[in-house]
Amino acid sequence: MNPKTRNLIQYSIFAVIFLVICNFIYCSVATKSTDNIIASVSLLVALISLFISTLTFNQYLDAKLPQIVVDTDTKSRYGLLLLLIKNYGDKTAFNIEINWNNPIKNNKGENILSTDEDCSVMKIPVLQKGQELKIVIGEVGNFYTKYKDEEMKYSGEIKYSLTNKRRLGKIKSSFHLDLSIFRKTVYDESESLRASFEIQKIPKELAEIKKLLKEKNTKA
Repeated sequence: MNPKTRNLIQYSIFAVIFLVICNFIYCSVATKSTDNIIASVSLLVALISLFISTLTFNQYLDAKLPQIVVDTDTKSRYGLLLLLIKNYGDKTAFNIEINWNNPIKNNKGENILSTDEDCSVMKIPVLQKGQELKIVIGEVGNFYTKYKDEEMKYSGEIKYSLTNKRRLGKIKSSFHLDLSIFRKTVYDESESLRASFEIQKIPKELAEIKKLLKEKNTKA
């Protein structure tokens, strides 16, 4: 159940019970019935205790909900800036929609969200617990050269369902992503990523050397 719907139902029930107890207390005081006053006050204390327990349990349930985070990643691919969409929660999110205030574009000016240049909505069918989606934005240096700081500030709304039934209400949350703050930061925490990138070039270089040697031997 959507947390907002759940909370609305629970608060409505507690409000009705609270009003009933208050009316019972008022009648008990009016009739000066000591036993009824004690009983009604006990009910009120029990209701407050139950309300606090319900809030605590709701917080526990909410902590288990999907946590869809929009972020960037510069550590997975050397020299590349990636858009990262990840579910950090304990439950699966369905029918995810991410509405951007403006489309995020790569260093070529192309909309990475869709082939439609004006599209600012990203749709993801499902993200399970810990599952992530990465989309290449572009080469880090070129991206920060092309865009000014004010052009790299994004925000929007994330909507998702707890089941794959589309008719049920969606849970909504907002997000903010400011890429300008990373302009002067160190993208790689160590040189291992660059080293791996350079090592991958070795087979190609060896193939070129082999080709040159073969051509030289043929001419000889």
